[in-house]
Amino acid sequence: MEKTSSFWDSIPKMPVVTFYAMKKCLSMDKDRKLLIDTEVLFRRLLAVSKNRDVDMRNVLTYELAAVPPSMFHDDGTMRKTNKADLAKRLEEQCDELPVLPQVNLVSSQPAAYLIDGMAMIQSLNDNHFKTFNDLGKLVLKRLVRIMNNKDMEPPVNVVTLVFDRYDKEHSIKSSERHRRGTTEGLLYQIKGSRDVPNFRRVLKSSANKASLAAFLSEYICENGQG
Repeated sequence: MEKTSSFWDSIPKMPVVTFYAMKKCLSMDKDRKLLIDTEVLFRRLLAVSKNRDVDMRNVLTYELAAVPPSMFHDDGTMRKTNKADLAKRLEEQCDELPVLPQVNLVSSQPAAYLIDGMAMIQSLNDNHFKTFNDLGKLVLKRLVRIMNNKDMEPPVNVVTLVFDRYDKEHSIKSSERHRRGTTEGLLYQIKGSRDVPNFRRVLKSSANKASLAAFLSEYICENGQG
């Protein structure tokens, strides 16, 4: 038997998510669950200014937020900035950009070569290695090839592999990834004799990247002496 309802019955509340409900607020007290909404704070200040002798021009010279909006979101996470915009602002403050003088280097002087470690790993073809030892061997082979390149002037005496810090929980990268809702990949145990399961899936996790950077650093130190 079908369930019938009267026309005059109350309509149940629809769980429709509004933009206001989706907005995250900055929690100042986790025990009392006090939330600060910057928009509500701004509206209240406008209401107070009408009833009291308050100069809004003076009030608006200060940031109406618990944290600087230029550096943090309303929920307290760090805001990802555009480094290119910062470079343009710095150039605007300079009348003339200084140029470093060219130095005539001789072959006896050492030259350093800096490599973005994660950029090199991202460029690797996973068909060229099977285990993590094979991956370390491939990276070491590329570094040795740069050291032995006779066409480079001046010759390279030092090659430095630089990795980002993936062990910082509250870094800008981790905050941006959390804000976008990007999920971390599965954690893998990185050992030399173990097969690389899915290289692109391994690199989706910051913890895997940190473990891989530590493994490659140890592998190069142990096997790059010769």
